[in-house]
Amino acid sequence: MQWALSSDQIDIAIICKEAAKSFVKYDENFEIISTLVQNSDVFIMKKNNPRSIGVIQNKNYQIDLVNNYYENTKVVPFINSGLAYALEVNKVDGIVIDAIKSLNLVGNKISTSTKKNYDTYVLLVNKEFKKTDLYTDFVYLYNKSVEDLKNKKVLREELEIYTDRKLSDKDMGEFEKWNLKFLPIEK
Repeated sequence: MQWALSSDQIDIAIICKEAAKSFVKYDENFEIISTLVQNSDVFIMKKNNPRSIGVIQNKNYQIDLVNNYYENTKVVPFINSGLAYALEVNKVDGIVIDAIKSLNLVGNKISTSTKKNYDTYVLLVNKEFKKTDLYTDFVYLYNKSVEDLKNKKVLREELEIYTDRKLSDKDMGEFEKWNLKFLPIEK
């Protein structure tokens, strides 16, 4: 497995849980601290009874989501950048995609967390960095940010900055329905 950064270049990362699990096998100097984001994906469907649903390759939890909600549906893996295109050109009847990325896409958006919560992003930390004051400061600031995002107005402002677009009340209502959760770092 190749990584964009070598482990001597990073001390901390927020990444999908599959990548984190692979990374700690690759480098024993790192550990997974806690889940930081849950339920961050949604289904976007073009048909009510999909025969095929696209997922991002190597994201096993997305395959599990499809199998859990759409038992008799074929799972089709794509590279991340090709997922929306596959839906647009009707290569698949639906996709599993990050909730924020879904805002610009057309289709019926459905929660992936109506049956249970699932973990999507985790905190990966270098074990030596974890012992520093800088890590302690990071945990404090991150947890404060999570608390701030519980305020709907702050969440809306931050999503608008991140997406560089004005969000409608409907968009914000969708986020509530999807049950996206930002979790504090467990100490």
